[in-house]
Amino acid sequence: MDRDKLQVGTGVTSILMIFVVLCLTTFGVLAYETAVNDVKLADKQEKGIVDMYNSEFIAENTIMKIDDAIYKVKKESLASGDNDAYMTNIKNAIENLPKTYGEQVKISVNGGIINIIVEIDNVRSYDINLRILELTEDKRYEMEKYAIINTSDWDGEEFEDFNEIGF
Repeated sequence: MDRDKLQVGTGVTSILMIFVVLCLTTFGVLAYETAVNDVKLADKQEKGIVDMYNSEFIAENTIMKIDDAIYKVKKESLASGDNDAYMTNIKNAIENLPKTYGEQVKISVNGGIINIIVEIDNVRSYDINLRILELTEDKRYEMEKYAIINTSDWDGEEFEDFNEIGF
């Protein structure tokens, strides 16, 4: 009677143990790769946030310098009361501002609107519009626009491999 019992031999146990070890190794490698990719993504996100805050600081400093230039021109122009000369002098003062931040900041003056573009990275920029107010106004300017804009078009080239596998 004892001979009729089904016994599990060492071969089946060994195969089961090898399968379990392979599964655990696979899960370990997947967990490691996931952790490495999470760190890379976090570093990329951190760089983007730092670039954005640095660019915002540069934008605010540029607005401060422009405000100071407008204040000085307004102070000098109040005696004459000539609004056209005031606008011309503001344009000249802004064009003569020192280029503290190099190519990262582009300032243009068109018809009473000061446009400031501050590059964040190669795909985003701050776009700021300030409208210069009349000489008789109490305020010097009004901010019409303060936005983050895309400076490049997405073409999807980096995802071409997905098209080959059916995505």
